[in-house]
Amino acid sequence: MIVVPERTIAIVVGIEEYAAGAHWRLDGPVPDACRFTGWLLSCGVPPANITLLTAPLDDNKHWVEEQRAEGVDIVDARANTIRNRLITELPGQCSDLLLIHWGGHGVVDDRNERRLIYNDAAANDRRNMNITGLLALLRTSPYRGHPHQRIVIDSCLTFARTVGWQTGLPDERFQHNDPLLAVDQLTLFAASDGERAKNDNVLQTGLFSQTVLDSLSEVPGEWPPDFTKVRHDVDSKFQELRADRRTRQVPSHIWFRRGSDDETLIFTTEFSSPRADAGALGMALLEPGEYNELRKILRVGAPPDLRGLYREATRSVELSPPQNLDDVRSIVDTLRKPINPRPLFEFLVRFAAATDDEATNDELWKWINDVGPRYLDVDQLRDLDGQLRRTFLLVKLEPDLIDSGHRTTVWQYIGDDGKQVVTSPEAWQLRDVADALSDLLVDFDPVGTVDPPVVEFMVPTEMMDETVENLPVRLTHDEAPLGAACPVVVRPLERFENTVWCAAHAAVWPKVASYHAYDEQAIHWIEQEPGNTAFDPSNLHGQVCAALAYTYQGPSRKEVLHYLFEAGVPIALWHRAGRLTGRDLLHQVLRGQPLLELPDVVHGQRYSCRRTARTDHPGRDLVLLWDDPTRVPDRPDWHVPAVVEGVAP
Repeated sequence: MIVVPERTIAIVVGIEEYAAGAHWRLDGPVPDACRFTGWLLSCGVPPANITLLTAPLDDNKHWVEEQRAEGVDIVDARANTIRNRLITELPGQCSDLLLIHWGGHGVVDDRNERRLIYNDAAANDRRNMNITGLLALLRTSPYRGHPHQRIVIDSCLTFARTVGWQTGLPDERFQHNDPLLAVDQLTLFAASDGERAKNDNVLQTGLFSQTVLDSLSEVPGEWPPDFTKVRHDVDSKFQELRADRRTRQVPSHIWFRRGSDDETLIFTTEFSSPRADAGALGMALLEPGEYNELRKILRVGAPPDLRGLYREATRSVELSPPQNLDDVRSIVDTLRKPINPRPLFEFLVRFAAATDDEATNDELWKWINDVGPRYLDVDQLRDLDGQLRRTFLLVKLEPDLIDSGHRTTVWQYIGDDGKQVVTSPEAWQLRDVADALSDLLVDFDPVGTVDPPVVEFMVPTEMMDETVENLPVRLTHDEAPLGAACPVVVRPLERFENTVWCAAHAAVWPKVASYHAYDEQAIHWIEQEPGNTAFDPSNLHGQVCAALAYTYQGPSRKEVLHYLFEAGVPIALWHRAGRLTGRDLLHQVLRGQPLLELPDVVHGQRYSCRRTARTDHPGRDLVLLWDDPTRVPDRPDWHVPAVVEGVAP
């Protein structure tokens, strides 16, 4: 069939104002929607075929008026208006190509269904479009007049519970009719589940929308637009941005094709409904040949804790458990059922990292590299593998009772395996510690390293503000501050030696593993020093992360830190004593970032700070307390060599 612009229908949504209040405002979705509309007009799509539904900021209303002058149908973006266009009017129309573009806020509910928020959503009336349900509806018989569908969604996919919307979220269900015999539907999402989509308020655009439009505009007048090319362009662009640490956003895609003799569902990155059963769509993950080859690989080399690997791989989904959690085939058969391919492939990555059989590891990764790209972004799996095999250097500094230096011991951990690699024959100064770390990092090249070693300093509270991240270390090709080359965190020596504090810490730390996405409710802000009537230490109990957002002029933070240790708080972030600080600077560091990735986030801030002379850079004088109890060293062995060189990758 020849697809022409004259028989294209476009529905474009841009929402910046919300009844929920000013804190929900965005600056960019309406200009993005109007740019997309302008591109449609430049390609020959008639204005009468375009519906532009908007809720603009006052400063962006001129964008809408320009499209009105072109003859585009302009309507508001309230729930009733959008539903009327998509649910009532659209089934009565026909098109060669249906295009839908939506920019605004979005969340993911507890069933992992994606919701887009209407303009008239308020705190007590959280009106939303269930986009997961809408995509399924568009593939049913009332929409037989639209066999080719392309949908672009530029919105956050924050988990609803992280913004306090886990309850009271209205759920509109669509009446699904007979499935279409032939449909070709490709959906591009700006983010994966639990992520925020980056919006540039200065340029008034979403990073994702800009990338999509740049790709569409590369061949002026081309019709129909090549969305396979767009998908690849988006993937490539965001891989570059993630490599440059400009974003952690991972666009996700769903491509549904059904023909008279076949039915396929192509996955890349996350899919929208991990609870659904792929069998309900007439398929399971993996082709028979792929499945049989995988079974052969997994016959040998199984690590002992299959239950633990399964538990970690399925944290984001709810599944009926395998018949036998100690049998790898039973686990794989269970993980083939969800539409979301991530849990299956994550289990296999964890299996490979845990096995002691090198041949099994090599064969399994060859299979993942060959098969994985058909289902998801394999770079994400490589990132996970890097984290599982990551090197940690734990540096314990104990004040010497006689000399002015520190008795120093260093342990190296890769996964759960740790060994002592450095012990000081006498009290060391920090310059001696820097020399020892240089010897350990002699083979480390920070250029192109995705997961550099993490250096953890276990120190007395009085040393928490010590500038250990500025210690100069010699690397393969350069000398650099330690904190610009590697993530550097501090850990309290006192907690390690206090059984009561350790118990409180052990009770809180397991919560950290659940924060795969940004959650503002996980951050406890301390904006007053101890002694101020507004400071109540009882509020710290059970908290996961404390942000110390006040300017402190004293020599140490011992009092407030001891309150944190007593409460078991494992993560804290602050700027050093004397630094003019406050909530805004720390918020720049924390905003949109998963707690689990804070060591790398802070590393990125320090690296960025090194490249600028700005005294107000949020990475300057930034301290991260990150106390992971999975790495607790044994008592030092004082008979090992002083330094074992080159142990870090």
